Amino acid sequence: MWSAGVCSRVPLSLEKRVLLALRSAGSARPGDRLGVAVSGGGDSVALLLLLQGLCSESGISLVVIHFNHLLRGSDSDADEVFVSNLARTSQLEFLAAREDVAALARQNRWNLEDAARRARYAYFERIVTQGNAAQIAVGHTLDDQAETVMARLLRGTGLRGLTAIHSVRGPIIRPLLDVRRRELRDYLKRRGVQWREDATNSDPGRLRARLRADLLPEIEKNYAPAIAIHLAELARQAQAEEVFWSALVEAGFRRHVKVSVQGLEINGSDLLAPLTGLDALDGSPVQQALSRRLIRRIVEESCGRGNFPAARHVEEVMGLAEADHSGQVLQLPHGLRVLREFGRLTFVSPDEPGQHKIRSLLRSVSYEHRFEAPAGGSVHISIPEIRSHYRLKLIDWPSVERETREGAQALDPASLRSPLVLRNWRAGDAYCPAGRRRSRKIARMLLLRRIPRNERAGWPVLTSGGDVIWAKGFPPAKHVTPGQDTQKALVILEQKV
Repeated sequence: MWSAGVCSRVPLSLEKRVLLALRSAGSARPGDRLGVAVSGGGDSVALLLLLQGLCSESGISLVVIHFNHLLRGSDSDADEVFVSNLARTSQLEFLAAREDVAALARQNRWNLEDAARRARYAYFERIVTQGNAAQIAVGHTLDDQAETVMARLLRGTGLRGLTAIHSVRGPIIRPLLDVRRRELRDYLKRRGVQWREDATNSDPGRLRARLRADLLPEIEKNYAPAIAIHLAELARQAQAEEVFWSALVEAGFRRHVKVSVQGLEINGSDLLAPLTGLDALDGSPVQQALSRRLIRRIVEESCGRGNFPAARHVEEVMGLAEADHSGQVLQLPHGLRVLREFGRLTFVSPDEPGQHKIRSLLRSVSYEHRFEAPAGGSVHISIPEIRSHYRLKLIDWPSVERETREGAQALDPASLRSPLVLRNWRAGDAYCPAGRRRSRKIARMLLLRRIPRNERAGWPVLTSGGDVIWAKGFPPAKHVTPGQDTQKALVILEQKV
């Protein structure tokens, strides 16, 4: 999360804080084309105006994006018209889509809010994938962050749930996460700019609406004037801690979780002690903390991103792992069942055995994205098949320490040949990684690295002129590795979405 403006001792202007946020996300480079998601509400309208004011200084260009959820009848259509007129007045390109979110929710048995979020962000992903924008800026504020943290505290959450809203998630960026909602309203009033209010935001039947109208103002007035800032800071600290824990959880998930025709399987003993080789930690709080996070990771893989189990459900799974008897069944939310048989736990998603989720994990994943090496700036490639987003960024060499610490790998652009293609690996793919004397088959490399079978089909590789030169997690081919005379390097960065 960006902190300029909230923690800075010298107050910065609203415009300056947004510019710093953009630069932190790598989105203020000359030539970048930024999509701005505008609903018509005050936050998104203010975001659009602020970004417009930064175009000349930063060299970016904008495109206005609107998604009509068709949930509020004529009001939804009026929102779309309002945003369309705003884009036309600003002489900006306007992209819009609409979808019957209520029908989508019924079809998939999602609640309306979840269905709306999924449909909206799927549209944003398509815009980036089609090359209409490099990233999408959305108008979440510090108050949205505080409300999200408070809502999760009230419902019951683990530490991961406290990470709440991320400032950067794949191609989505949130430049206003350190800005209060009232600052944006004041900004619009000073500019004499109108916006539209969504009546559902004040619906007392929604928890977030009650938090916004009642609970948080009461706390702010009578108990803690800085409660919103404190909650947002809690989310920032949780996100920093999550980077460490996520690495451990992912290692445990890859090592211990297997895919079967029923679901995701793990030995109860492995679930209770994911850190292998550390006998001194057996039964320790460290192992227990990792076990709880591993359970949440398995549930998320089974039910989809955003489906966080409550703390009590996690403890019930822990208890099942510790049980002595086979044949026990635990029912969790979202229709998920956990079966214990002969020391193994199987997480069975709502459909019958052979369900769509498991078939999708077992079947081959195929994708192919052609692109040109950037002459400057970066190229963004979204791969929904493996829930990843890749950014290939041209940088000065060898000043790449910060990038490499983030897991980046670098290529010498002068050694690359068109077409460049980012695709899933195929049988027979092979290349000679830097540091090796001879070519190695990628199938063998994945096997030796113990990459789970369900992940191998979609494993990304990069080809240059038809030849494989890089595979995720492995060194690039030695003939494209930057050398002593390299002045510019192409860095490959991955973000999960």
